[in-house]
Parts: sequence; structure tokens; C-alpha cells
Amino acid sequence: MILIKNPDNLGECYLGVTKCIRELQQNPDVEILADYTGGTKTMSAALVLAAVDCGIPLYITVAVARENLIKFERGEYTQLVNTNFPLVQRKF
Repeated sequence: MILIKNPDNLGECYLGVTKCIRELQQNPDVEILADYTGGTKTMSAALVLAAVDCGIPLYITVAVARENLIKFERGEYTQLVNTNFPLVQRKF
């Protein structure tokens, strides 16, 4: 469990999640999966960044038609997210 004082502080959320992931990675018997479906937008963004940086599989819970934006309902499932992003070259 991670205690976040400010769930809208990206740095605090990212550091907390990264620390937790790194601690879990010390145990080879632990399987780590990251589902960024819930939480504040900032918490979800931090989890995505930390998971990609730490090489953790990333998941999202989806539904064919999502009418309720507050909670999950029947028919929803968890799906692996492709994090093999192509590198983009910036021109300055």
C-alpha cells in the first residue's frame, strides 16, 4: 500500500509507485501487473509512467459500451496495453 498525501501531485505519485514497484521487484516470486483504470488522473498517469520505466506489464479495464463512468459493471474486462511506443525524434 502507498500513502499519497496529494493525489494530484505527479512527482509524489510517481515516486511512491516507483518505490513500491522496485521493492516488489526484489522478490523473484512476485508477479507485478499495473492497472491504471482507477484513481485520479494524476495517479493513473504516475502509474503508467512508473510501469513503463520499470518494465511492468500495463493493463486497463475496458467495456464494449461504458455508460457508467463512476464504477465498473458487468461485461468489463482487463486488457493488456501495448507499451512498445515508436521513438519520436524532436526537431528543435
